[in-house]
Amino acid sequence: MATLFVAFWFVLPIYGQTKKYRMGSCEAGTYNAEKQAAEGNYTISYYGLQVLTADQSEFRKFYKDYLKQRYGVRLRDGGCSIMAETKCYSKRMSELVNAKFGSNFAERSLNEAEALWTKN
Repeated sequence: MATLFVAFWFVLPIYGQTKKYRMGSCEAGTYNAEKQAAEGNYTISYYGLQVLTADQSEFRKFYKDYLKQRYGVRLRDGGCSIMAETKCYSKRMSELVNAKFGSNFAERSLNEAEALWTKN
């Protein structure tokens, strides 16, 4: 039994090194972005404390709905902390979104939504 236990502790680190990426790593974020985009799931995250007026909050909801309906892109609040995985996920997802929908997608789609918002 002791031999089995010792063998387990020697093999476990080797197994861990054979994984494609570590959870929380930049590689994990990049991998997850590519996997989700390949499945047709595009998510753009924004970070930091968001203090919005009532009008800004209403526009944010309108913009989220606009992105989802027009492009199938989900906009989500990523919270305040930016870890390596989320930073690399966001960077890669932004590249993939721009590749699919054209360069400067974030700015262009925001301008489109603002133009529609002012008409309402």
